[in-house]
Amino acid sequence: MEKTEGFEGKNSYAQLLRCGRTYLEAHGIEDAQTDSWLLLSHVAGFSRAVYYLRSGDIMPEEQIPAYRELIEKRGSHIPLQYLTGTAYFMGFEFKVTPDVLIPRMDTETLAGEAVKFLKRRRDVCKNKARVLDLCTGSGCLAVSLKLMEGNSEVSASDISPEALAVARGNAGKYGAAITFIESDLFEKIDGKFDLIVSNPPYIREDVIPGLAREVKDHEPHLALSGGKSGLDFYRRICREAPEHLAPGGALMMEIGYDQYADTAGLMTENGFMNVRRVRDLSGQDRVVTGIKGNV
Repeated sequence: MEKTEGFEGKNSYAQLLRCGRTYLEAHGIEDAQTDSWLLLSHVAGFSRAVYYLRSGDIMPEEQIPAYRELIEKRGSHIPLQYLTGTAYFMGFEFKVTPDVLIPRMDTETLAGEAVKFLKRRRDVCKNKARVLDLCTGSGCLAVSLKLMEGNSEVSASDISPEALAVARGNAGKYGAAITFIESDLFEKIDGKFDLIVSNPPYIREDVIPGLAREVKDHEPHLALSGGKSGLDFYRRICREAPEHLAPGGALMMEIGYDQYADTAGLMTENGFMNVRRVRDLSGQDRVVTGIKGNV
């Protein structure tokens, strides 16, 4: 790995921040300025406000190698969140590792729709809605829903035991009572739910090689690939979900920007009613929802 320059000797926080930014820019990191700052903050343990007060101070000698190592790793396109070990979702901080996808703002659209539905559903389920999060990954969706709708009974499943270990840790951090199940989608799921949410793998196999290095080289392939068409998981979920939904219950799934027509068709074919799309803040199709009828 090419070594950074300017990290030798006594340097101020401001000097090291400039060195970090220059290195990341030279290695094609799009948000070099932001990432160099976040890594400095992570190592030094202080906020932006404290930095402005101490920017001219000399960085402790023992912190410099740690900052340089993180800068070099970020320069090799390891995602920032894997380096700091944290990501934010719905205002909550979550631990992330290379065993789970990094939570993204796009998925907050799904969380928002789920919360709206649960609020409407309260009268039917007497404040005890049962929620299932399929393909939970870091658990960011399940934990957020439990924290925002505390009376709901939340279960979360994933095929990856490593991902479930991360999710359990995130639930434990917030004291969120969630039932975790190691399962290949509905394989080991029992009972009926008022709401099933999922952000399943949905990227077409032929698209993955063209993704950013941070994604294709570092995020788990198991959580990315939706097969040749990108629809493998949607087909299974739409086919099997009705058996696990109470009448009037909802299925909500995150989708790719060009997948609404296909996923809506799958939901309609499997008896879902009121199928509709929800767009994210950029105006892209992001969520497909449907309601199970009284069948």
